[in-house]
Amino acid sequence: MRLWLCVTLAVWLGMVVTVGCGGGERRSRSKSSRWKRLQREAQEYCKRGDESLRKALRRKEENGQTAADPYFRDAREYFRRALGIYEELNRRFRGKFRPMIKEIQDRLYTINKESGFSG
Repeated sequence: MRLWLCVTLAVWLGMVVTVGCGGGERRSRSKSSRWKRLQREAQEYCKRGDESLRKALRRKEENGQTAADPYFRDAREYFRRALGIYEELNRRFRGKFRPMIKEIQDRLYTINKESGFSG
């Protein structure tokens, strides 16, 4: 009797936790919301990249190249991520994101020129 009660309670508790945590029916995202989410993600990476680039240029001016290197590295990484996302979006929506891709490529060029990076 106790074993049956324990098993029943465990199964009931498992169902409550599963449903409460969103483990019930899976909702698939629509394609348009996926593209919008990707675009927001790319914009966030650009924003972080801009902040890191500004910080790197400020540090380079104030403290020299070695103080700025980590910020240049961060900015380069953020812009590369954003570039990858925008290139994916550009493949889906022909030409719509080309100006953003060009702008990010210009920023990556600036980072490479300012940081002395040759890779």
